[in-house]
Amino acid sequence: MEALREAFGRCLKVLAITIMICALCGSLYYGRPNLFGYRVFFTLSSSMEPAIGAYRFVIGRVADLDDIGEGDIAVYVKGEGLYKRLIIHRVIKTDGETVVLKGDNNKESDPPESADRIRYKIIRD
Repeated sequence: MEALREAFGRCLKVLAITIMICALCGSLYYGRPNLFGYRVFFTLSSSMEPAIGAYRFVIGRVADLDDIGEGDIAVYVKGEGLYKRLIIHRVIKTDGETVVLKGDNNKESDPPESADRIRYKIIRD
């Protein structure tokens, strides 16, 4: 009976590890939200070079708007409906209600956006 209990415990551990690995791989590949409010993003452009190069993975955490300030790199929602996409740019100006963002490698800043459109703050590249 004890051997059966140990085997069952090992199976549960293997199952838990397998689920965690699948969640991590899914997050890396599909960019889906990961555990504990963190998400992995894959950059497709060079707009944030040299800080973040093209075709790199970066990690973001769900944004607390009080924690977003000038100089931070943020992920925000641009567009609506079928044209909605996530953009990774640096905050260059904020007044608490609106933000102006710009890619480090872009010549011009993006149009001002509502601060509540910021979804994530990049914490690691």
